[in-house]
Amino acid sequence: MSAVHRVRAGDSLLDPGVTRRIIERYVELSDWHAGSGVASAPGGASGLELATPREREVLLAVARGLSNKEIGDELFLSEATVKSHVRSLLTKVGLTNRVQLVILAYEAEVVRPGR
Repeated sequence: MSAVHRVRAGDSLLDPGVTRRIIERYVELSDWHAGSGVASAPGGASGLELATPREREVLLAVARGLSNKEIGDELFLSEATVKSHVRSLLTKVGLTNRVQLVILAYEAEVVRPGR
């Protein structure tokens, strides 16, 4: 499957372990250089307030670096349903990929390092 099709389907292009390391490094750099990274929407709104409770559960799992299959297993959802929730979240917050979504989750303090 091409990379474009994988992203459109809500899949990650990076191995979950690589994603986790990128996120950890981002958090380290954010602590070092306050204010870096993806900017929030005007007025401090992130768009996450539009997320459903289930989408928030999926977001937390994505932020932990889990794959769609792992999220589905953990939350008792089909992989297609997880992909649907990820796509919905991306649309609601105006982002294009999972890494941006994870960064937003940290910046909006939905997730904190070490949790």
